[in-house]
Amino acid sequence: MRPSVMAGLLAGAALTVLIAHEARAVDTPLPAPSPAASPRARSAAKKPSPSPSVAPSPAASADAEKKPGDPGYVYGNHDLPKPPSAPPIPAPGTGRGAVTVLKPGEMGPAPTPEVTPEPPLEETERYWRDRALQVRDAIAGDESRIADLEQKIAELRNDRGSVNAMDPNREQSRQAAIADAQAQLEGARADIERQRQAMNALEEEARRKSIPPGWLREP
Repeated sequence: MRPSVMAGLLAGAALTVLIAHEARAVDTPLPAPSPAASPRARSAAKKPSPSPSVAPSPAASADAEKKPGDPGYVYGNHDLPKPPSAPPIPAPGTGRGAVTVLKPGEMGPAPTPEVTPEPPLEETERYWRDRALQVRDAIAGDESRIADLEQKIAELRNDRGSVNAMDPNREQSRQAAIADAQAQLEGARADIERQRQAMNALEEEARRKSIPPGWLREP
C-alpha cells in the first residue's frame, strides 16, 4: 500500500473518533448543583430560628379585658372621639355663591308697588261707629234734659215758700212755669223715643249689609 493512501485512512479514522467524542459530550447531562451550594439554601441556613412565644401573664390578660369606665382602665388615643368629617367642597362651576352683576343698561325698570284701593266709606268701621256715636249722644242728651225737667217740675210744685208772697199773680206764674216745663218734658221724651228708633233702624241696616255688630257698640 502506498504511504499516501495510508495517511489518508488514518486521518479519516481520527476525525471519526473526534466527532463521536463530541456527540457523547453534548448528550451527557451536567450534574445538578448540591442544595448547600445554592444561594437560597445558604440564606436559609443563615436565617435564625424564631424565638419561642411567651404566654401573656394573667394580670396582662385582665387589663386587656377591661372596658372604659372600669376601675383601673387606662385610656389611650383609641378612646378619643373621632373628629367630624370635613364638609364636602363644592366643585367649581356649580353656581353656589355666584353673583351676577348687571350693567346699568341691562337693569329693567323698577317694579311699581301695587296700591290697594280704599274701600267705600259706607264699608268702613269708622263710618258706622260715627253714625252710632251720633245717635247715642242724642239719646244721652235727651235723658239728661228729661232728668233736669223732671227736677224743675218737682221744685215748682213744692214751692210753698214766702218768696213773692205779696204778688197776686204768684200762683198763676208758678202754674204757668209748671205747664211750660211739662211741655218741654213731653218734647224731650218724644225726642228720645225717636233717637231710640233711629238706633234700631241703624242696627237693622248694618245687619242687612253684613256689618259686624261690634262696629256699632261703644269702644
